[in-house]
Amino acid sequence: NLDAGPRPTRVRLQPDQKYLWVANDAEGADAQGGVTVIDTTALKAAATIPTGAGAHEVAFDPDNKFAFVTNSASGTLSVLDIARLSKLKDVKAGVRPVSVAYSTLSRAAYVASEDGQITAVAGSGHEVAATLTAKPGLKSVRFAPGGRYGFAPNATDAMVYVFDASTNRPLHSISVGKSPDQV
Repeated sequence: NLDAGPRPTRVRLQPDQKYLWVANDAEGADAQGGVTVIDTTALKAAATIPTGAGAHEVAFDPDNKFAFVTNSASGTLSVLDIARLSKLKDVKAGVRPVSVAYSTLSRAAYVASEDGQITAVAGSGHEVAATLTAKPGLKSVRFAPGGRYGFAPNATDAMVYVFDASTNRPLHSISVGKSPDQV
């Protein structure tokens, strides 16, 4: 048994498997959430990093340099330095960011927000590189192998939005079954 921080929810293993990241979802307007980082060799917490309020999802660049953490109640994406186990910055990422995925092709983190915004944050420099607009109700974002094609299901309008990370442009809106929430 390991201490995984307050209210642990989702876990993600970074690509090199050095750390297991546990999202600590804060409750209430004044609550501060973040992540607990578990060293997989020592089997103990290496750090607890405050990021922002609300539910969190975590994604990584393939080089194990940066972790990207959504903060749904804060409306931000936190960029974390993995070597230093510290927060570098927060980037505004729509209203209630709910999901993040990293495109190896465009070398950017893509954040889906419930308001229908998909924000691309550059993997180096960590600035907003592009914003794509869909309808409110997005639940997640994921990429096909290779990182070119992104998929964002929308539970409200029973659609999956497909976009091209090489151009940061929408490609298709595909009607699917009722309330899709994952890819």
